[in-house]
Amino acid sequence: MRRFLLLYATQQGQAKAIAEEICEQAVVHGFSADLHCISESDKCEK
Repeated sequence: MRRFLLLYATQQGQAKAIAEEICEQAVVHGFSADLHCISESDKCEK
């Protein structure tokens, strides 16, 4: 199964719902998605 990273950002929840639907459809097509909200990710310092 091929994997990919799916990042989303949302204020009212619509983007999260769409991202979750993409994840579900990805499985049907032989993919596995790692779903992450950008606002919940740790900031990295360079």
